[in-house]
Amino acid sequence: MKKIKITNIILLIFFLSNSLFSQRNLTRDTKEWRKYRFEVIFGAGFSSYDGDVGGGIDDALEHLSVGNWQASLVMPAVQVGFRYKIYRWMAVSTNFAFTYIKGDDSKSNDRRKFIRNLSFRTPITELSTQIEFSIIKEKFSSMSKVNRFRTFEFRNINTYLFIGIGGFMFNPQAKLRNKDTNDLELFELQKMGTEGQGIGNNPSLYSLIGISMPLGIGFKGIISERFSVGIDFGYRFTSTDYLDDASNMYFDNVLISETYGENAARLADRHLNEDGLPSATKYPRKTLIRGDPDNNDSYMFLTFSVIYRLRNDRTGWLF
Repeated sequence: MKKIKITNIILLIFFLSNSLFSQRNLTRDTKEWRKYRFEVIFGAGFSSYDGDVGGGIDDALEHLSVGNWQASLVMPAVQVGFRYKIYRWMAVSTNFAFTYIKGDDSKSNDRRKFIRNLSFRTPITELSTQIEFSIIKEKFSSMSKVNRFRTFEFRNINTYLFIGIGGFMFNPQAKLRNKDTNDLELFELQKMGTEGQGIGNNPSLYSLIGISMPLGIGFKGIISERFSVGIDFGYRFTSTDYLDDASNMYFDNVLISETYGENAARLADRHLNEDGLPSATKYPRKTLIRGDPDNNDSYMFLTFSVIYRLRNDRTGWLF
């Protein structure tokens, strides 16, 4: 009887010790991640565009496809942001990003786009807020002292999905050769009413401010107590179809010229003839489609980041 009691006592002590040790590690881990809730993000990478102008071999009216992606559309991008961890598995971030996106029918393998001969570039200035949901959480309890320096053991990569909302500004532009000097000049397309905006009963000039919805995936790996590196890919659905200034039908070229000037008419209809030379005849009103009004334009970011964690304890923020 005594042997059984002694055995039970030993087992009880073992399980209690193990439970207390696990709880201690959990408490330590909980305290640790809370000390590093706030992060500053510095990123650089690439952007690309998905819309009506340029792209690979694809239907000119259906641009939301992999076949329409083209390497020549890739542009550099920069980003800064701030992240706050609400829970270990959820965070919210605010990001400011800047890039240019572009498209060019002359570089497309689609013959219809090549003949249409439109091109554009536009700056994108975006401010967005995103919610991140971790699939694989960071391990904050794996800190150890090595050579008097506090380091993190590299055990896993924080993997998260994100969704958000943002606002952005854009201003599509295109180059046109001056007939007198033969120099290329840059024009702001929104002011040109290239699809008859502001003429007669047509809608007014489109807004240069849009709403974006970021959606994507990110990865983050801890390299030291304060620093992490990350990579994320985010696709931006937008509220506008005019990132590229092409959305609907060709409009009467004569009326565009009378309202906005000769350069506006030249920018509105740049199509080539079958020989690949500028066509002398212009499309009549509402007979051929210039863009796709059923699909809004989109853009995307691939960003590589360096992340700095701010430590928060009883004495305040430690930079």
